[in-house]
Amino acid sequence: MDDRPDYITKAFQGLYLTYDPGAAEEDIETFASRWGGLDLETFQRALETAQGRDRALAIFALWYSRKPGMRSLLSPCYTARRPVGERFMPGSDAG
Repeated sequence: MDDRPDYITKAFQGLYLTYDPGAAEEDIETFASRWGGLDLETFQRALETAQGRDRALAIFALWYSRKPGMRSLLSPCYTARRPVGERFMPGSDAG
């Protein structure tokens, strides 16, 4: 049984048009290995320094965590000059 917080599963589901649990599990392990974990501090670090897919994962994870302060932390991702992948983050009215 998966004992990870729900926000991690939702974040990785957000990357797939068709969700494949096996592929997601491999991606989760790869991310955790590359960044040193799956806690919110790790996702915050990835948000600040990562690019591409890892940054998108950080955005999804932080958003879905629904922890206090995450909306303001993510507010720069809502600016008009953001990369296409970030325009479709959960809750964005651009997607």
